[in-house]
Amino acid sequence: MQVEDYSCFLGAYRLVLPPEWRDEDIRVRAAISGDYSHVPPRERKARILDDIWVQFLAMVPRLSDILCDIPELQKKEADERAEAARKLELDLRLWEEEIDHFVQTRFVVEVLEPAESPPPFLSRHAVCCPQPPFIPHYLQYPPAGIFHLTISSLKCYIRQLMLPSIREALGTTLEKTDEEASEFSVESCRAFAGLEETLGDGDPDVLLPLFASLVLAASTCPPECRLWLECKLNHFKKAGRIQMDPIMKNLAKLWSRPQMASGSSPTQDVGVLTDIEPGIRELGLQGDAGGESDHEPITRARGLGPRIE
Repeated sequence: MQVEDYSCFLGAYRLVLPPEWRDEDIRVRAAISGDYSHVPPRERKARILDDIWVQFLAMVPRLSDILCDIPELQKKEADERAEAARKLELDLRLWEEEIDHFVQTRFVVEVLEPAESPPPFLSRHAVCCPQPPFIPHYLQYPPAGIFHLTISSLKCYIRQLMLPSIREALGTTLEKTDEEASEFSVESCRAFAGLEETLGDGDPDVLLPLFASLVLAASTCPPECRLWLECKLNHFKKAGRIQMDPIMKNLAKLWSRPQMASGSSPTQDVGVLTDIEPGIRELGLQGDAGGESDHEPITRARGLGPRIE
């Protein structure tokens, strides 16, 4: 299912596997797991997260259908196009409401519980990257950060590509779409920053499945995040496994930073580790520990990656 979702979503194709497969997977897992009371404490969140992914993937076909219907709007006559666009917008809003409800359910909230205090600052990127202009999002169970990142990046994708296309067919715009996309972009960056420090013991290959989400965040991020994001994208470029030139050229134009297209390294003042550690400790996580965020969901790189054009 994960391979089908990823491939079809990138190409805007309808899913082929019948939804009954996904529903039966959920039913069997629920029968096995129950309320997870029999699961050893060390395995509990991993098991919950595994089941959460399956439940989320069962919601993906509806979003994929909406995505596939958007290009068809241009083939319709004006009145029919407007009616179809209004229906697609309603379907998209209802899908988001379902996702928002899902991430507030008992077990999702449990697996996405934020860390009570930030982990000790790791020096993996203290020399090569600037401090993030936000508080990274740390979770008690770090792999759940990928699920959180996936939800945030999907919401960016909806506001960056899907809703504007629907509104164009209606001849109207959404005033808050760009603002909302920027907010979810920052949330995606916070999730990535937390994962970068706590996942995979510094192995860069672990972060490769997060690349598409980071590029999507870069497309809608506020100016203060751009230098930090440029440095993170350069790490993927240095890994040599992704063709970065077209992406960097597009961002160079979007950000009005022509030096990016030339391949030059970003200019930055990252300070030294002794300067960074006190700052991280001072920031703490009071903003997270005090209550649940509106967008508190995302985890293991298993499935959906937003399409980048």
